[in-house]
Amino acid sequence: EIGPATILVSWGLVSTLEGLIKRLEQYVEQKGLDPDKTFFWVCDFCITQSGEKKQGDVARLGEVVRIIGKTVMFLEPWDKMSENCLGRAWCLYELLNTLLVNGMFEVVFPDEETERFIQALLEDSGAIMHA
Repeated sequence: EIGPATILVSWGLVSTLEGLIKRLEQYVEQKGLDPDKTFFWVCDFCITQSGEKKQGDVARLGEVVRIIGKTVMFLEPWDKMSENCLGRAWCLYELLNTLLVNGMFEVVFPDEETERFIQALLEDSGAIMHA
């Protein structure tokens, strides 16, 4: 189904499209969202991030974030944050725009990544500092 976006998705392009879709489905289920009323806006498919048309689309990102009102950042894998969302300028720009418009922001680890993250905290909390 197609409808007005309710969640802007920020992801680091580390996982496959199939993996992202699986994560989005898990997110809808875990949050108890109505799948018929939850629509994701994935920047990689909706906005030009390179080439000549990039400037106009980049300038519109703040407006898009404001209209949607919520950004969800998927961090996968958690221990390579600098290689995924937190190391990708575009994702940081999405985060910045979310903060500038006082939008809701949520960071999400997939289930198995949450388990690995907690295990690392228990075994070697210093590993978190080097992620």
